Amino acid sequence: MDGGNADEVLSLPALAGLQALTLRDCKLWRLPRAVSALTALTFIDLCRNDIEDLAPLVALQRLQSLNLSFCSLKAVPQQVSALTALTRLVLSTKLGMAGGLQHLLPLTHLSDLDLAFGHITAVPEQVSALTALTRLDISGSRGLAGGWQHLLHLTRLRDLNLVALDLQAVPQQLSALTGLTRLTLLDNKQLAGDWQQLLLFLTRLQDLDLSRCSLPAVPEQLSVLTGLTCLALSANHVRVTSDHWCSLGADWQHLLHLTRLRDLNLVALDLQAVPQQLSGLTALTRLDLGMNQQLDGGWQRLLPLTQLCDLDLSFGSFAAVPEQVSALTALTCLNLTYNWSLDDGWQHLLSLSQLRHLKLPPDTTGPQQLTALTRLKLSCESLPLADS
Repeated sequence: MDGGNADEVLSLPALAGLQALTLRDCKLWRLPRAVSALTALTFIDLCRNDIEDLAPLVALQRLQSLNLSFCSLKAVPQQVSALTALTRLVLSTKLGMAGGLQHLLPLTHLSDLDLAFGHITAVPEQVSALTALTRLDISGSRGLAGGWQHLLHLTRLRDLNLVALDLQAVPQQLSALTGLTRLTLLDNKQLAGDWQQLLLFLTRLQDLDLSRCSLPAVPEQLSVLTGLTCLALSANHVRVTSDHWCSLGADWQHLLHLTRLRDLNLVALDLQAVPQQLSGLTALTRLDLGMNQQLDGGWQRLLPLTQLCDLDLSFGSFAAVPEQVSALTALTCLNLTYNWSLDDGWQHLLSLSQLRHLKLPPDTTGPQQLTALTRLKLSCESLPLADS
């Protein structure tokens, strides 16, 4: 849809009261003029358009949610400053957010701000004025190394995304953000030192992602985060010598205090057996053990997990469905994709009467035994093609 066609459609009288508008991937270079008449709009999504002219936005005084992600913007548009009712603003971009941050200052109701991939070198000073923020995403700005003091005014902040910043240490200022319930530190492989001590102050955390953070072992500090319901520890590897890496594989006992844990991600940790301590995490409803290609034991430790609904055993190397799976009768989703040797043990699925989604290795013919599971949806997945 080009700008002319969009103007024609959006001018239809029937759309006068439109409240939500999505124009993703429409190859727009300007915002259709007709948008300025849609003053009832509270939501607009313009993701992935090369828009240079956003003038019609100024008329949308009721707008609460605006998505300008990947719109080739290099600065925060001036028109944004007029949208004082905004509570959510997405500005993630591959080109970097070089300026215009002062246009955020009038947005005193903003609770959700996404500046992912903004190529910012420090937390913008203007962020400190956005005291209504409950969620902030500054992920993907590799090398971001300052301005952390500007977070200290964000006393309502609950969700902070610091993915892929190449952090060498977790900023000390995070210890003051005691209201955080979700913290994502994924893909900060250079983290070193005793940064885990900061976790002791974040006792309200419910969702914590420490994947690919070069952890040598399960941090002891996790044991005090008893409110955690979701924890990701995947792909933690530490270089021991120039040609040898060691995976996280010790101190699992620190998880035993996490009695509210519902979702645990242990992907790609070179596990050879299900850790013994997992049997104590009886509140788990989702467990991801995918990409542990040496995993071939300790299955009996799954038996106490009677509330488990979603189990991922993809990219393993076992030849048969483990017998112990038959006891996990609450399972609704089981992922067995890319277990190339898997050709036996299908009978252990017959007791899973709640199973709705079963993912099998590519080119696998559904075993005859599975016809008894009459409400089952089978899929045989192939690897996605890489982007050209």
